Amino acid sequence: MSLKSIITLLFIFSAILSVQAVARINNPIGGTVWKIGSKAIVSWYVDGTTDANKVNLVLKAGDPNSLQFIALIAKDVPVAQGSLEYLVPGNLVTSDAYTVGVGSDDTDYNYSHYFRIEATPVNSGNNLVFSGFGSVVTGLLSVAALFFTFF
Repeated sequence: MSLKSIITLLFIFSAILSVQAVARINNPIGGTVWKIGSKAIVSWYVDGTTDANKVNLVLKAGDPNSLQFIALIAKDVPVAQGSLEYLVPGNLVTSDAYTVGVGSDDTDYNYSHYFRIEATPVNSGNNLVFSGFGSVVTGLLSVAALFFTFF
């Protein structure tokens, strides 16, 4: 083997060894459903070692080729923390196209599988309240009771 080949191999091995691991999302996963206004768990792990001390977590949605920023979940979280609790904001729309990203800078993120965020219908007596949208849909029972009260 020539000296040039040995140097090339050493360079390749040193490049492989210097590759740093990155944080990856392991929750939410595909099939996960977050309820608007509820708390959700975001968790991640580091595959190997990393120079990053802290990570940022973002919520995005849409086409994987042009994800749209929705919200900053957390900034500068210690990478070793591994998880956090997130209050799902009330201004989101129901969709199956949400993803969580984790990264240590503003451009290089790893994303979760797509998952669903939806409004939480809450039965409040005779009214059906959809949390997250702030709208109240009057139930049939209250309409019938009102009708019979006046007639």
